[in-house]
Amino acid sequence: MIKFMAALDKSSIALTLWLARFSPILSKVVVDGAYLRAAIGTFAAVPSVAAIALAVSSINASGEHILTPAWPVLLAIVIIGVFDALAGFIGTAVYVLGSLIVHLTVGHAIGGGDIRLLLGVVVAGFGPALLANSFRQFRRVPQNDGTYGWERIVDLFVIPFFGGWTTASMIGTLPALAGLTLPVANHVSDFSLAVAASLAIRVVLEELITRWVPNRLDRLHPTHVPSTYAGHKYVALLMRTAIFIYVTAALMGNHWQVWIGSIIFAFPTVLGWFKDRLPNIPLIWRILPTGVPGLALVLLVAQVTSNVVGGWFAGKPDAALWSFAILPVPLLALSVLGFLGREGKPDEVRLMKRPALRWVYRIGGIFMLVVTMRLAGII
Repeated sequence: MIKFMAALDKSSIALTLWLARFSPILSKVVVDGAYLRAAIGTFAAVPSVAAIALAVSSINASGEHILTPAWPVLLAIVIIGVFDALAGFIGTAVYVLGSLIVHLTVGHAIGGGDIRLLLGVVVAGFGPALLANSFRQFRRVPQNDGTYGWERIVDLFVIPFFGGWTTASMIGTLPALAGLTLPVANHVSDFSLAVAASLAIRVVLEELITRWVPNRLDRLHPTHVPSTYAGHKYVALLMRTAIFIYVTAALMGNHWQVWIGSIIFAFPTVLGWFKDRLPNIPLIWRILPTGVPGLALVLLVAQVTSNVVGGWFAGKPDAALWSFAILPVPLLALSVLGFLGREGKPDEVRLMKRPALRWVYRIGGIFMLVVTMRLAGII
């Protein structure tokens, strides 16, 4: 590759490794677009430039409150973020900083609703790509076995579903975060469908680029990165919990149930630090579902819990608060089961992935995807 086309290589790798010492999330944001840099080199900066231009064009101080960019502009930035999380992050960060500067310059006060809205906008810029990739990876090592092709077909459906669903949740909550009526809320379906389609395209691009320039992609996407500093996990958990309480308290009120529910939601992370000290029970590993079936189980448990709590506190003004406080408890129990069923016996393969049950696994997978979409309210 000519020198110009590789101009971003060293800096992107260095930034990925450096950020890994302080923030694994930001490191993942930077490395997310490695497949584009592997394929088109320096031209991979074009999405970031486009996101910045879109963000700058949307900054204004025409009203008392900070609003989202016009929905087509925000949608364009979110789609750019699907293909390159760093570009989406940069675009939304520019919008946030520009909006704060302009509003302060003209003398408008910055309220809590403004801050919460801007936090939501930033997350929408890079969140869909990172969340979808954490649920089911965009990239796989090509293999010539009987399951690889099927798994990639599944990726084309599962990843768009998960990404579109989470995006709908992000966009749908923006008005509540701001405490205002926002036009963007009328286009939740547009965001969901556009992100889902973009994620399907990205899966195809990742597959093609992985096969086309595997060595270059491996170099630009380091497998091993430096460990974060010793206290990072405590700082990160504290920040996540504080932000979660801050946002939730704005939606539901600053009640003790909000604090208790938020803290319980954080418990699985704390238990995960000590999971290796817990006993491992292969039987739980065998029967506890993962992936799409696991998500279906979580949604089902959450739905049943909400219905039960709703029945207990029917007609009472604090029913929603009690639901929020109690909902994490059964989900915490599922997390504990997952820690106790970390792995099977040496070289053991899950029942549904054994060659003799290949077709049961495939047909059952389609059925579970439909069930999960139904539980998520997609269909």
